[in-house]
Amino acid sequence: MRNLVKWIVGSSFVITGGAWVIDGSILGVWFIVVGAFTIPPFLNYVEAETNFQLSRVWKYTSVVITFLIIIATDQKKDAESISSTDTPTRDGPSLSDGSIEDAPEHASQPSHQFSEHSIVSTPEEFRKGFNAFMAEVDNNSLKIQRLSIDKGEVNNVFKYMLTENIGIVGQLNKSDNSVRSILLTMQGDGTFESGLNIMTTIMAVISTTNPALSPEERGKILKNLGLLRQGMDVNKLNARVSKNRVRYHIQGSDMMGLFFAVESEDEND
Repeated sequence: MRNLVKWIVGSSFVITGGAWVIDGSILGVWFIVVGAFTIPPFLNYVEAETNFQLSRVWKYTSVVITFLIIIATDQKKDAESISSTDTPTRDGPSLSDGSIEDAPEHASQPSHQFSEHSIVSTPEEFRKGFNAFMAEVDNNSLKIQRLSIDKGEVNNVFKYMLTENIGIVGQLNKSDNSVRSILLTMQGDGTFESGLNIMTTIMAVISTTNPALSPEERGKILKNLGLLRQGMDVNKLNARVSKNRVRYHIQGSDMMGLFFAVESEDEND
């Protein structure tokens, strides 16, 4: 039971950290590091390789500090939301007569000006497409049951744990909640089933973000990413492939596991 709690807490921190990094917050790196050190296999590996054992006090202190950061950040967002809603603006246009035409055009413009790109129209479409692929390969254990959206200052996100080793983070455009990018965080446990689940999840995401591709074309993407190479070292994977204006990036790390990111090819143009 204790290890299960560690897995849940650690995985949640890693996924939250990934979402915060996508949203441009440096605190996300702290979350990922603390989450990784909470997950038993990673911590055991580090302690065995470095011959250094982190004391229980430091472990629990790091987790508590991270929780406090989450709570403080949420409270700050709530306070800002209340302030922006309840505080009148002195220089704003007067709408006392109920006329919309009298308001200047710039009053309706959003405060954040940036280009929005999407790879899937809605989170629900992503969920249905993902589950349809899992139905095709007869793997109901990896289906997404429900996606909950967390609102952010710039972009919204959804987070979902497929297994204790595989998490999904979706970054959503603020205006319409279309899916802007997908990030998979994955760690194998040395079993064949774990490796199969990772490959199946990657294929499902490719299929969902590029539904017109044939199985052969999806297989070619996996090959170009280095995933089908004989004797490959997962920890050294680092490759990018674009197809139909969608970019796929995979990167491995012996400390953090495997990351698979999907975004529009126009994202950084």
